Amino acid sequence: TVELPHGEQLEIVTEIQFNEEIEDPVFGLSLRNDAGHTVFATTSQWEHPQTGRFGPNELVTVRVQVNAWFAPGRYRSTPSVARAGSGAHTLDLREDMTSFILHSTRVSGGVLDPPHSFEIERAALKAP
Repeated sequence: TVELPHGEQLEIVTEIQFNEEIEDPVFGLSLRNDAGHTVFATTSQWEHPQTGRFGPNELVTVRVQVNAWFAPGRYRSTPSVARAGSGAHTLDLREDMTSFILHSTRVSGGVLDPPHSFEIERAALKAP
């Protein structure tokens, strides 16, 4: 996908082939805007810390889904794989591997534009 409407579900799919045996690798993904700000980042270490054992030449597909509530603009995705633990020992990181343009008819001025409520309540006037 090259373009995506605001609020639609975005699915980023990464295929990874391992060169050596590894146990419980940490899979990660981040999205950066044109200004270079990381607007979204996630890893498997919180929801799926035990990802399993992978052998040489084994292929795995990682899918990350998020609602695209970001401001209009270009976004770049950076997938990564790290050794188990803190995720600091990176095995592979593909900076700005892919990009897409998010378009919208509304611009709030924020980095995110998630669904929200906005209420205005008029107070009763006091008699003079």
